[in-house]
Amino acid sequence: MNEFDKWAKSEEQRELPQVQEIKRSLADLGATAEHEQPLSVFAEKLNNPVTDKNRKIYVEVPAPKVLIPLLKKVVQKMLGAFGWAHDAQKQVVQHIEHARTSFKEILPQKKHEVEQQNEARWAAERQQQVQETKKNEQSL
Repeated sequence: MNEFDKWAKSEEQRELPQVQEIKRSLADLGATAEHEQPLSVFAEKLNNPVTDKNRKIYVEVPAPKVLIPLLKKVVQKMLGAFGWAHDAQKQVVQHIEHARTSFKEILPQKKHEVEQQNEARWAAERQQQVQETKKNEQSL
């Protein structure tokens, strides 16, 4: 029994942040326990929409005075999330473009620096070869 209690407490501690986040999200939407039953019925109705003779599709909204304000909030949150995602995407594109521009500006300078370093290294190598050749000639 002690092992079960320990396991249950560890599971509770592990799941608690997710449950709290769900509660906060529901509270942000204004969802309460009274919404659960009408939402369940509405979910069923979404599975069985009605099509009229003009091929328009309708879904019955049970308890519309309760659900429509909640559904409006849900849709607004979703639209807000889409807006945030679009803004984030624009920022990423701007950062990429800025990085490309910066890279294009820096590349010629860095290429020049590398060429100077290579020339200095080659000059040092040539100087070392000349010194070694002189050393070898003197020892002969």
